[in-house]
This record gives sequence, C-alpha cells and structure tokens, in this order.
Amino acid sequence: MMAAPSSRLLVQAAAARTAVRGAPTAGHLRPPSTVRLLSAASAAAAPKKKKKKNAKSDNASSSSAKDTSYAALKVQAKERRRITYQNHQDRIDRLRTRRSASPKSPKRDEFRSWFDQYRTRNETMDRKARQAGLPWKVRVCAVVERLPVILPDREEWETNYEELSAYLQQFG
Repeated sequence: MMAAPSSRLLVQAAAARTAVRGAPTAGHLRPPSTVRLLSAASAAAAPKKKKKKNAKSDNASSSSAKDTSYAALKVQAKERRRITYQNHQDRIDRLRTRRSASPKSPKRDEFRSWFDQYRTRNETMDRKARQAGLPWKVRVCAVVERLPVILPDREEWETNYEELSAYLQQFG
C-alpha cells in the first residue's frame, strides 16, 4: 500500500510531464526516467542538507546564479506560452475553413434583427422619459376568450338519465 505523495514528488512528476510533452526543461529538473516514487514517510526521513557556517560568502555568488536561472526560466516559460497561444490561434483559423457555408441559425438571426431594433427603441424612449422626469405609467389589460365547444345534441335516454339522477340526488 502506498502513502500519499509528498510535495517534492508532485513537483518531480510535473517536471516529468513537461519533459515528456517536449517542453524545454530547466537544469534542476530530473528527466522522466529518474523520477522516483517516494512515500510521505520516506520523503520525511530523507537526509536534509546541513547549512554551512560560511553561508554568507556562498549566498552572494549563489543568489546571482539563482536570479539568472529564474530569469532564464521566466523567459522560457513566456516563450512556451507564446508558442502555445500561437498554435491555438492557428488551429482556430484552420478549423474555420472546414466549416460549411450553410447558415447556422436563421431563426435566431431573424429574431435578433427584430428584437435589437425593438430594444434600442425602448431604451431610447426610456432614456428620454427619465430625462424629462416623467413617472412610470403601468397600463394592463387582460383579454380572455373562450371558444365555444360545439357538441352534438344529447339523445333522449341521456337527458332522461341526467334528470333522474338529479331528482334522486335531492333525497340524498
């Protein structure tokens, strides 16, 4: 059974994925063949580097090296992002040429041509009313129409049955 991976392992795995994808790797990242799977316990038990007593003299030279490596990594990352973006834009252009020339949504276009003019007119009238200080007037009218249901005349026995059932309902 394997424990959860440490953060160092995740960084190494990410580096391995970028190396596999063909992205430029930095000098401090391991190639994918040397990535080891470590458990959280073994990562914690790994020996830690001791600090040197003369760290002040080493820090000056190593900090400039780190800055240049950071700057170089930053430039590489930016170039990788630029290339990815350019590839994406090229792919979009290629896909556009493969589309058919048939209209995609004629009903929507027809509605939008009407609705955009309607909305613009209402917005203009609303703006003019607000500038003139006119209050809102709400006018509502409800119209209900019930179409007649045309049924054939009932037969005599149906009428007699309904009259009899109504008569019996009176008595309970």
